[in-house]
Amino acid sequence: MGKTAQKPVPQAPAVPNTLGSLIITVKDPAGNPIVSEATVFVRRLEETRHRLTDDQGIVKFPDLAAGVVDVTIDPAPGFGPVPAGNAPFKAGASKISVNIEEGPETTFRDVVFTKALGFLIVKVLDTKRQPLAKVPVEISPASAEGISRFSTNGSGIADFGPVTPGLTYHIKAGTTDLTVKPFFGPTNGPPEPAVIGLRETDRSVALAEVATVVVQLELKKLDIVKVDDHFASSKEPLEIRFAIAGLAGRKVVLTIEGENYPGNTLVRRDLGTLENADGDNNLISWDGQIKLGPSQDQFANPLMGPFKVKFFHDALLSDKTTHTGVLTAEKKFKILYHSLELKQGPFTPDEKEPDKAAKEKEWVQFKLNQLGYYGGPVGKDVENYLEKAILLYKANHKKMYQMFPANYRPDIDQPFKDALTAGENSRPALVGDAFGSPGGTAKVMVQEIYYQYLGATLTGAGAGSEFRNGSRSVCDDNKLNRPLIPLEATIFLKAKDNSKKLAPEAVGPVRINFRMKDPNENLATQLSPTASEPSQTKKYLEAALVINNGRSGDNGDNCPSTLNGIRRTAQGTSFDAPFLLGDAYQPYATASDGGQKVVFSTASTDKKFPLRLGKAGIFFRPSYIAGDDYQLRAEIDFTGQPTQAALEADHAATTVAKRIHLDTGTFVVTRFCKVAAIVTWPSRTKNAAQLDLVKAEFARAHVELDTSSVATKNISDVLTTADYLAQLQASGLTAQPGMTVKPNAYFGGPTPPQGNMNAGQYRTLLQGFAAEHGFFDRSSPLVGAEISKKVRAEFPVGIILITINQHEPVDVQTDPAHGNHSVLQSNRQFVAGYNSVGLPDGVIFLDLQDPEKVYYVTAHEMGHLFFLRHWENAKDTHPTFHDLNDHNCLMSYGVDPALGRVALPFQTQGRFTPHFCGKCNLGLRGWEQSNRLLAKQS
Repeated sequence: MGKTAQKPVPQAPAVPNTLGSLIITVKDPAGNPIVSEATVFVRRLEETRHRLTDDQGIVKFPDLAAGVVDVTIDPAPGFGPVPAGNAPFKAGASKISVNIEEGPETTFRDVVFTKALGFLIVKVLDTKRQPLAKVPVEISPASAEGISRFSTNGSGIADFGPVTPGLTYHIKAGTTDLTVKPFFGPTNGPPEPAVIGLRETDRSVALAEVATVVVQLELKKLDIVKVDDHFASSKEPLEIRFAIAGLAGRKVVLTIEGENYPGNTLVRRDLGTLENADGDNNLISWDGQIKLGPSQDQFANPLMGPFKVKFFHDALLSDKTTHTGVLTAEKKFKILYHSLELKQGPFTPDEKEPDKAAKEKEWVQFKLNQLGYYGGPVGKDVENYLEKAILLYKANHKKMYQMFPANYRPDIDQPFKDALTAGENSRPALVGDAFGSPGGTAKVMVQEIYYQYLGATLTGAGAGSEFRNGSRSVCDDNKLNRPLIPLEATIFLKAKDNSKKLAPEAVGPVRINFRMKDPNENLATQLSPTASEPSQTKKYLEAALVINNGRSGDNGDNCPSTLNGIRRTAQGTSFDAPFLLGDAYQPYATASDGGQKVVFSTASTDKKFPLRLGKAGIFFRPSYIAGDDYQLRAEIDFTGQPTQAALEADHAATTVAKRIHLDTGTFVVTRFCKVAAIVTWPSRTKNAAQLDLVKAEFARAHVELDTSSVATKNISDVLTTADYLAQLQASGLTAQPGMTVKPNAYFGGPTPPQGNMNAGQYRTLLQGFAAEHGFFDRSSPLVGAEISKKVRAEFPVGIILITINQHEPVDVQTDPAHGNHSVLQSNRQFVAGYNSVGLPDGVIFLDLQDPEKVYYVTAHEMGHLFFLRHWENAKDTHPTFHDLNDHNCLMSYGVDPALGRVALPFQTQGRFTPHFCGKCNLGLRGWEQSNRLLAKQS
């Protein structure tokens, strides 16, 4: 047999040298790892390996062949091997040889690298080489510990600790009020301009060297130390205290700014040489005068704020080549309102009467206002004020008095002008003081008008009187002006010591609101019923004052417009009713703000009216209804100002109630009339006139009856026999032979003899005689007019009381027919009573023998003068003019018990003690008494 071929046997690979591993840790001298920065290169023969240290500063090579290898460790920038001995530090890589052991053992090597460990200290000195504390110092780049900013300590030192050598450090020392002087590094440098900010240290720092860099700083300071919180512009200085240093020779600028001033800047000026001098408490004062803009040379006012004062210096030095940083300082201040005062204002802006020749009409208006006749706005007649005032003035003047109103003319004639020039017939428009405090009271005076003749003669066509053919409201409207009281609010600024300062030129056009409150009338003085005097006046008034939403919400209880007053029906709509709006009160313009329910005007800033600067005014124009009352408030309102919120905050006026304001007391419309004269025909010898009681009756209706200077005249001083007989004839009466004006009897003839009639028969005869043929009724209107004409020559206005006996007194014998000629005391000097009557032009005949109480008869007849009508027990009753439930009305008659049983005992003649009922009370005030809106009864 043959041989088989063999396959080759595989050869095992060559076995390398035994492997080992290498771990290298890279650290700094403190043992801290150099993390992820060092790169380790391992080279052997043709092979190079490299890796970065991990987060522990370690790099591992696990599969290196045993034997010697070359390792290069390249650290992070700035690191280098630790030098040996005194060798200088040199940054860079380190090369080492490492013998890798065979086997499983690992070779470890720690390699230490370092950075330069220099230390940087910055010492800051001032120009006198004294340390400056608390000065911020910054270096760039940061220190080895990452610190870039320190503030100097008390020794002027900022210690930054270790720093990296070989770098140039930039040092910034100081703030805007400090600037570097020419002193850098360990040696002095040449003088250079002081510059704020960055300079170089001019050197490198070697390893382990402590470098102290001295930085010399010149103090640059511009700081506001203090500004007054507020001041009264134009009346005291605003003091600006400031600290300044190192800015001599530089342009330092002061500005004063107001946020609500056009252009904002009120003052801008450079500081002077002395003001620029170094100091910690320099002073600049400002009086508030504006130096720039549309209000130049005027004074700053609160509305121009918020305010601030600013300093800054020009960044360009005087040589105009070197720039610096800009030092600035600013601080806020305020100009504030303090308070208001409200008082009666003048009628003309200059407080002078107009020229009588050049401005006659304005002069007349001024004089009428001055004398209390409400002549209307000077220079602008409204609602026929001037004509009414002229006529009323003439009616009150004895040289211009006319018996018949139709004969008056509203002409500005010479007698009228002469009277105004002489200031005759003056009377107050306001009595009392409602301006001083909320508790004060002032009466707004309105003349009480008594009824007059209609025509121009006593008899014939057109004769008659307003009592029968007119109404109270119509007569009032035709003859009376509503009161016109100029009100003026003076605005004060708040001084530095918080007192008020009158500074009219610095008030500005601030808005002043005028609010009206109609307080509820106090009815405590009104009558409540008693058994003997069951008056229902108080009860009726309580019901009447709530008509047309009276006494509800913010409504008061003044007379409503539906009853001749000015209070509007809808609630909350009467706020502007008692004011005259528009431009009638120069130089002010007033308007209504329905949203706030106020009227307002702005303080005058017009230099053409210097006396009105810093004031706001308005015409207060209440009704002429007696008893209507008003409380007023003036308040500062910033509504509409661009900086309203700031102004309100500065003045703590965050709510309406907190606005600066002033409340007045109460203004009460009061009607007035006087008793001018008593003509005795004869005088009253029993039951004195009781004018005080009469006065009290009218006072409850807010009508003042002046009885302080009543003249007394005998009939013989007023009426001649010729006058008397002429009036009898004009009345259609035939004068008996020998009739004359007797001093003690209206009837001028002889009294019929008693004859054989007993006392009762004769008294009945005398009673009939007094009324015979209507002698008194027919003659008294003309005789009364004749007396009035004579008295009016001295007293053109006021009530004339004529006290009369109907005939001469006689002693009535008891029974002469039977020889009894005795005269009982009750029959001694007997006079039959007949009638008392009120007549036009304020004339009243008071029958001395009237059995009723004197005050009642007198007040009753006066009531007729003021348009009141009769009520119960009279021949002509007028129920619509009275409270049907009030049986104690003064316009009723007492009942003579001789005529039968008295249904209401308190009405018994002689005992009757009546008072005006509620409707009469309102009628005397000027309410439309018969209006259907008034309740029929209480």
